[in-house]
Amino acid sequence: MNLFISTNLLNPRERECIFPLLDKWRGRNLGIEIFPHFYMDEYCQILDGCIGRLKNVPVSFHGPYHNTEHSRKKGTKEYRAAMDYCKMTFAYAAKLGGRHIVFHYNNCPVTAETRENMLLHAGENLTELTELAKMEGLKLLVENTGISALDNVLFDEDEFIELFDNIPHNCLFDVGHAHCNCWDIENVLRELNHRTVCYHLHNNYGKFDEHNRIMDGTLDMGMIFDLYNLYTPDADIVIEYRSDLLENPEQIEEDIKLIQDNVKMQGVLI
Repeated sequence: MNLFISTNLLNPRERECIFPLLDKWRGRNLGIEIFPHFYMDEYCQILDGCIGRLKNVPVSFHGPYHNTEHSRKKGTKEYRAAMDYCKMTFAYAAKLGGRHIVFHYNNCPVTAETRENMLLHAGENLTELTELAKMEGLKLLVENTGISALDNVLFDEDEFIELFDNIPHNCLFDVGHAHCNCWDIENVLRELNHRTVCYHLHNNYGKFDEHNRIMDGTLDMGMIFDLYNLYTPDADIVIEYRSDLLENPEQIEEDIKLIQDNVKMQGVLI
């Protein structure tokens, strides 16, 4: 497994700020999950300036999120934007040897009237992206997304589990999303144990996707560590915190140590 820290922590214009922290945390064996911002005109220039350093650490990529919606029909403006951002993500992931790329079926609200078409279009777009990723030697992971309080949940717990009977991809399991949606986390991991190859790790108070520190919330992180060790001891872990937490980097280092002390670090690749 690898332990990554998401650049969701950072202002995208200050992407290089992660490197002093990685230097400080050198003994912690960390990689980086890049949260891309290709909707920004200057983003490629910012990322290009980091390429030299990024080649020295394990890297994975979150798929495009901002201004990106994969549940739109082929040919629409939204479809074209999502595809363009993904193609740029794939190019950088191939250049950096990206371990995997996270895919969201949707980011926008779901209604009974729109759900069927959203599923159809997102499935078609995922198929197209999968072929593009294969050409670059890349793997896509499907994440459980959406928050009930925001009405943007496309798959409930059972539907998300059943999804993997019909797609070839592995799963990135976001524990914070599952907690907000009152999922039985052990049930999901028991059913998808061989398909869950990565986690997004953060906490919240059961309603909103707050991306708190791992012990700041009502999700029992001790239980999560136990389930990780039982069902998915080889899976990667991404610490996915919100940006204001970077004001106290020593607290993040405490969480990194806590994770490494509580999971079975089998097959460490770093």
